[in-house]
Amino acid sequence: MLYKYNPKDAQKMTITLTDGRSITGEFFDGMRINLNSIPKGKIWYQTRHNDDGDMATPVTIVERQGITVNFCGTLISDMDLNLEKETEIEDVDYE
Repeated sequence: MLYKYNPKDAQKMTITLTDGRSITGEFFDGMRINLNSIPKGKIWYQTRHNDDGDMATPVTIVERQGITVNFCGTLISDMDLNLEKETEIEDVDYE
């Protein structure tokens, strides 16, 4: 199911990648956001959880590509990380 972008449904999140870069945005836990509803200028990312039973913590992130297996949630941000491939996450901070 796709959800319409609504900031009220999100929580603020900062993700730090294994290469040291960080990104802050609106995290939609378990929600696939309809791309047509995302405001212009925003970048969308999808996150993946691991296979160890923790389905709430993202362990990888990918930019402008859909994740089908182990989908964790969607991150919408003003920041463009220019990710060329799925990238590992070092730390997640929910604000």
